[in-house]
Amino acid sequence: MNQPRRPLFAIRVDSSTPLALAAGLVIGHVVAAMAESGIERTLALPSAFIFVVAGAAAVVCALLAMRERDPKASPTAPIGRWIGAIGAGLVAALAPGLF
Repeated sequence: MNQPRRPLFAIRVDSSTPLALAAGLVIGHVVAAMAESGIERTLALPSAFIFVVAGAAAVVCALLAMRERDPKASPTAPIGRWIGAIGAGLVAALAPGLF
């Protein structure tokens, strides 16, 4: 008998990854708004960097807390996937300003 075709790339996406992507988009829009405001140049880059790092850490902590309450969740959390989704959302939000 023929076996069913398996996809070439198996990508597993849990329900928290789209939330991380949306959070990255929001963080990117806030950083873009910070760049457009008239704050001093010496403070613009450090404050944007601190905001991105703190925002990403807060999102990961919130997703871990949501996962902790779910009894069906696997014991290992895909933190690397969440950070990648946050970064992808951040780049997607800032990309129109770069080109």
